[in-house]
Amino acid sequence: MTIALMVGRFQPFHNGHLKLVKLILKVFDTLFIVIGSAQHKATADNPYSLAKRELMIKETLKAENITSYELFALDDARGDEVWMDKLLAAVPRFDVFYTADGITPCLMKKRHFEVRTVDKFDNINATKIRKMMKNNNKEWKTLVPEAVAKILAK
Repeated sequence: MTIALMVGRFQPFHNGHLKLVKLILKVFDTLFIVIGSAQHKATADNPYSLAKRELMIKETLKAENITSYELFALDDARGDEVWMDKLLAAVPRFDVFYTADGITPCLMKKRHFEVRTVDKFDNINATKIRKMMKNNNKEWKTLVPEAVAKILAK
């Protein structure tokens, strides 16, 4: 069985994340999804709790009939190497790490993991979505899966 890993804050889980999940699962049997900054909630950059982010992901993947994944949560740590140690202790063995950006690819390569980088899909990012929501721009709903829009509309 082949396993891929992706890490994100998912604040919120959006269409770009979903496209990446689907892309990965065309190639790999299972996907480990790590929800980073798990301890944060109710801030401008991290408005959603771990429980709400888990719900967004689970409901979206359920609606897409995607079952070959496991969710993990990971708090931040002081220092990149300490965080990497925590990540590797939190997840079982995996074959490849997928990412769109950040320092994590360098840390993974340094530890001899295969890294596959992807471009952001349709230039979607959670910061843009949060700004749209703050400004009452209803177009944000087009950038997230329907299940996420329903959860966040409540």
